[in-house]
Amino acid sequence: MNSPTAAGQFASLIHGPYLEPFCSGCHSSQAPANSQRQPYHGDPNIDVAYDAAKTKINLDTPANSQIVTKLRLENHNCWSGNCAADAQDIEDAITAFANGITPTQVDPNLVFSKALKLTDGTIASGGNRYEDAQIALWEFKTGSGLVAYDTSGVDPAIDLNLSQEVTWYGGWGITMNGGIARGTTTASSKVHDIFQESGEFSIEAWVIPANVTQEMARIVSYSAGEQARNFTLQQTLYNYDFLLRTNAEDANGDSATTLNGDPQLSTPDALEALQATLQHVVATYDPVNGRRIYVNGVLSTDVDPVPGGTFSSWQDNMAFILGNEASSDGLWEGTLRLVAIHRRALDESQINQNFDAGVGESLLGEQGRGLAQVRQAALRHPARGEHQSARPQRPDVVLSTAQQDARGVDRGPGPELADAHVDAASYDKMYAASINDPEAFWGEHGKRIDWIKLALQDPNAELHVGWDGKKKRYDRSHRVALVSGDYVVVIRLSGNQKAQFVTAYVADSSRTLAKIKGSPKWGPSK
Repeated sequence: MNSPTAAGQFASLIHGPYLEPFCSGCHSSQAPANSQRQPYHGDPNIDVAYDAAKTKINLDTPANSQIVTKLRLENHNCWSGNCAADAQDIEDAITAFANGITPTQVDPNLVFSKALKLTDGTIASGGNRYEDAQIALWEFKTGSGLVAYDTSGVDPAIDLNLSQEVTWYGGWGITMNGGIARGTTTASSKVHDIFQESGEFSIEAWVIPANVTQEMARIVSYSAGEQARNFTLQQTLYNYDFLLRTNAEDANGDSATTLNGDPQLSTPDALEALQATLQHVVATYDPVNGRRIYVNGVLSTDVDPVPGGTFSSWQDNMAFILGNEASSDGLWEGTLRLVAIHRRALDESQINQNFDAGVGESLLGEQGRGLAQVRQAALRHPARGEHQSARPQRPDVVLSTAQQDARGVDRGPGPELADAHVDAASYDKMYAASINDPEAFWGEHGKRIDWIKLALQDPNAELHVGWDGKKKRYDRSHRVALVSGDYVVVIRLSGNQKAQFVTAYVADSSRTLAKIKGSPKWGPSK
């Protein structure tokens, strides 16, 4: 059954008679600030209301629609004084709405899903996510404007104001091009207040780092400036860093953490957990296990050396921020597909549940779930360096990472099916070819390695010394970046005239390219 793209019948059957007159006092962008809450299914703007109501309506079983169960099971703001009767009225309206939709005839040779929510047939942010402890959620579905809405339903909503440098990413997401996404300190205090009670939390994000040259680049931060924060998840080259301020004390009775959340917990340098491709990263904290960082469902940090503590030292006047620092000196470049904050430290099974749910996927029944499982397996167990940042055109034709995403270019393990420049049938055909004749399939795709070879052999390429994140200094024996135009190939020297390929990518901003070219020139040791 296809969902209607226009809101006509929704307006006459559901919105006009029920949602706007009885829900707009709170669930509307026009409601008073002190009572306004998401989702905005009662908004006077029918398009806003329809978009908000889609995920709350179940076409297959109207009685299971959330806007029905909130009345029937929770007695949520019943308007007549009889919640059962009000719930039945809404259920009947949804039934009439569903009956007016003409079912799509499905090819009997195809396997299809029987899930019939309104989001079927449209891009969906995964399914079956663990959200029981979720207190804030940004799915970036709006696609335009200067606000990214917190759609968790937990008040107050931390709606993020976007600067002009932030652009909307197709298939849900925002791309940070030098800007900032920032909540007000008043709304951000929700995080402070809830975590004071819970004593634990998780930061969850689906990210696409623009490159692996950024340092101290804030991805998710609850802070007041460069030297004051409650917590931060950031990027330093190939590492994810987790900074957290607690009241923990060391063996001498001194504070174990600074106002800035140091010492940070980082993924090991040797692991190179952070790559310039789509990744699911979750940072958790509880006073027993301390800080942990999971990348694509895998625990990627050692034991936290800082003892457990509480958040009694936190400040409630800080701002929740994505992609930068409150003082605008912690710029992170990349794309955020989804960000969520949880009041509990998610365990490994819950983290993997959300990882397996994916982000921004088209739900294609059993076939789609099978393809998603293949994609998730590739993400969880990447063959580092294989087909990384390959570009399906001549080496002198350069695409930015955003352009590559738009064209469905394979930049490493785990391309998004919803973003690919192929339909599901073509993807199935490609997957079958890789299984039936792997030698021919991968032989063709292996030609992309020739492009990296050309960059390495380019006599005009600039050679620069790489940065050793552990030693916090340039180290000519550690990495070398070769810049051919704005195409970067990174290798690690291992002695005896040998080197290991690390990654390759397009430096798709002048700032990134200038930073690389600003590093010392590399030359063989004498």
